[in-house]
Amino acid sequence: MAPFSKPFSESNPIKVMVVDDSAVIRGFIVKVLGECPDVEVASIAQNGLMAVNNLSKNRHHVVLLDVEMPIMDGLSAIPKLLAAQPDIKIVMVSTLTTENAETSLRALELGAVECIAKPTSTQDIYSKDSFREGLLRVIREIVGAKSIPTARTSEPNRSSPSSAPLPRTIPQT
Repeated sequence: MAPFSKPFSESNPIKVMVVDDSAVIRGFIVKVLGECPDVEVASIAQNGLMAVNNLSKNRHHVVLLDVEMPIMDGLSAIPKLLAAQPDIKIVMVSTLTTENAETSLRALELGAVECIAKPTSTQDIYSKDSFREGLLRVIREIVGAKSIPTARTSEPNRSSPSSAPLPRTIPQT
């Protein structure tokens, strides 16, 4: 597979795969990233096996990976993802990263480059700005991209969750 070119922009976005068994969390992360002009959610997967199969077919810059999932959990998927694409940057996004330091350390030992906590409540989801900023900072830092502070559209109406711009088409594996 050919290496990616830099710099990242709306015409050359950072390609991200979101891997989580929760449709709510996948949708939330897709929505958050869909507001960023230099990031494209190129694919989503419901478990580690689907992620490995997808990465074997399509190059990505970053995988956002949950820990606990059916069929293949995140920790089991890390070495397989790295075997499929050795330069992939894996970020663990899980509630276990805050509740269990041992899980985070194990993920880092296996090859993840960062561990961040995903929102755990409705309140966390609706106060998404701190999660969004932290997630974008991590994504951009690990791929060496410069921050692009502007969103694809004007500021979304916070009173209506459906008012945010729709993300690009996402193939589900």
